[in-house]
Amino acid sequence: MGDGYTARHARSPAGIGGPGLPTLDHDDHVRLIRDGVTGDGTTWADLGCGEGAFTLALADLLGPAGQIHSVDCDECALLAQARVLRDRFPGVAVIPLVADFNRPLELPPLDGIVMANSLHFERDRLAVVPGVCETRVGNSP
Repeated sequence: MGDGYTARHARSPAGIGGPGLPTLDHDDHVRLIRDGVTGDGTTWADLGCGEGAFTLALADLLGPAGQIHSVDCDECALLAQARVLRDRFPGVAVIPLVADFNRPLELPPLDGIVMANSLHFERDRLAVVPGVCETRVGNSP
């Protein structure tokens, strides 16, 4: 496996997501997205974020200048995420949005989008991508 793969990632019956899957922690989430979170941009969205494992990683990488729009259909998951983010990264602005990323979203211009653990659950992934691409990234109209 790539950089950062360690013995604790060995297949384990207690792994996240079901038997035989690797168990990941916060440091793994940060490592998985670090190379994609580059430049001076600090306004991001996490689409289909759930309780926010990758939102937390994004908050860690962006730091206090960060602004994250966390989007999920599950309001309870967003509330749980907000509590953890307030405790661990109080300086990062997180704007929750109860919405389906398959529909047009009201978001400001973004510097990047994270869709970890969301796109692969979509039945027709290729149909989702054009809508996501319409979300303004790179602060350009």
